[in-house]
Amino acid sequence: MGKTAILAVTAILTASSSSGAIAGQPNSNDPVHCIAAYFYAHQILLKGPEPDRPHALGMSARMVFESIRLKRAGKFAGVFAQAEAFLKEHVRDQQAMMSLLKNCGTKLDANSDYQAGIRDGSLISLAEKLEQRQAASLAQGQSRGSVKLP
Repeated sequence: MGKTAILAVTAILTASSSSGAIAGQPNSNDPVHCIAAYFYAHQILLKGPEPDRPHALGMSARMVFESIRLKRAGKFAGVFAQAEAFLKEHVRDQQAMMSLLKNCGTKLDANSDYQAGIRDGSLISLAEKLEQRQAASLAQGQSRGSVKLP
């Protein structure tokens, strides 16, 4: 997990393209849906007067892990457009998003590779680098995407 992983995840979070992709029903077996759920939670955790940065960083680590798995499987192309389409369809359904988040999180928490990446600090390190790049991109006026949370 290195620079390529950071760039891959950065592409997910900073691109601002739209797609006609069919988002479908929430499915915790679909890593794109899980990435969308983690992004949804990340944004909610950072909203308000007292942002919960440690937990938001954890959501970034989850996005990093799922993105790396997709990239290694050769299934990374179009991930952001798919996640964006899914979020556009479901962002106002808090119950569905929270259920998806819980189910995705439960599955990921049971994954030994994910647990190893958390224990050795590599996923948190990549998530921190991702968030630093995000902050720099936003400071330069670049869009995070076109999905607005309620």
